[in-house]
Amino acid sequence: MDKKTQANLDRTLEQLRQQPQTNWSRPHASSLGDHIYVIRFKSGTGGQLRIFGHFHLLHDTFAMTLHGYEKDSKYHPPDYQARAKEYKANCDSDFSAQTRMYRDMCNICAERETIEP
Repeated sequence: MDKKTQANLDRTLEQLRQQPQTNWSRPHASSLGDHIYVIRFKSGTGGQLRIFGHFHLLHDTFAMTLHGYEKDSKYHPPDYQARAKEYKANCDSDFSAQTRMYRDMCNICAERETIEP
């Protein structure tokens, strides 16, 4: 990502991170059901980018599993909901093996990384 796009994503994630899951709503996020959400942010050139993912309740964190974009009021990839559900099931089956920490945003993973060599 270019610096402006990364800054837009970081700002959106930080705003959402300060809120409980029950408060995640437009314009930054929307629930797709089953703890699955879409996060909205803009690229450096104004494109409508999307991150799909879910809350992993045991870690009290959001797992980003799919990226896409919105154009003409349609999400791409078009099968985003089915893919997000599939990725949630994979992550939930073995969270530690199926995911990696994004920066320092999961306290449990951050603690595990400092303990494990």
